Amino acid sequence: MKKHTYRAQKVNNMNWQQVKEQTIGETLVLAVDVAKVQQYALLTNQEHTQTWLMQWSHLEYTSYLIEQLKALEVPIFSFPRAAWECSSGALRQASCED
Repeated sequence: MKKHTYRAQKVNNMNWQQVKEQTIGETLVLAVDVAKVQQYALLTNQEHTQTWLMQWSHLEYTSYLIEQLKALEVPIFSFPRAAWECSSGALRQASCED
């Protein structure tokens, strides 16, 4: 299996107010790469014109991430990594470096 290097912001370092301002009235997709401790996710709008690649430590920051996503006040659909990696080359390219 080929490994990829992620370039992601830590969820506690993201400017969530800016994300909220840029996503007013949008429907978002959250693609999550689940692991034991270090989690990665790509948050994007349906057109893939706005994307945020993020990472967090599961036990330490998962509840913080959920609070921030709820505060966006927009519909968010979530998928595991396998679903978006296999079906969307655009998402895969946006989130991984070969």
